[in-house]
Amino acid sequence: MNADRRLDQLEPVISELLIKQDRTDKKVDNLTFMVSNITELVITQNENITFLLKNQLQMSGRIGNIEIRLDGMDSQFKDVLSNQDSLKATQSLISEKQEAMFITQEAMSAKQDFLSRMQESMLTEQQMISAKQDFLSRMQETILAKQDLILDFIKKE
Repeated sequence: MNADRRLDQLEPVISELLIKQDRTDKKVDNLTFMVSNITELVITQNENITFLLKNQLQMSGRIGNIEIRLDGMDSQFKDVLSNQDSLKATQSLISEKQEAMFITQEAMSAKQDFLSRMQESMLTEQQMISAKQDFLSRMQETILAKQDLILDFIKKE
């Protein structure tokens, strides 16, 4: 198998890996964008609800219950933020896997270069063997010609 054929076999695999990597990056970016938007909405809604609840509780005298509810909302908001941190960690893992893929790709390229050099060396050796075979064939022809001359000479005498 020649180097071009091996390269032709590796290119689709590498292309497919890069396409999958691009898709994953796009999904992570979309997810990060969506989480960011949801976080902004939660913050806005939290502020709106807080304002309305404070006004209502001041009128009705139920400030204690609302503070308990706000603490719950703060806890939920912290959960949302921790989920966002988890998404960032997942994105970091994906980036590490991408780097590992690039390292593997570089190693494969180095091995392919080594195999190409080996193939070139083998071709050179094959050419040298062919040249030696040609030389031996010419020598054999010369010996056979001399043998024929000697046999002709012996037959004449």
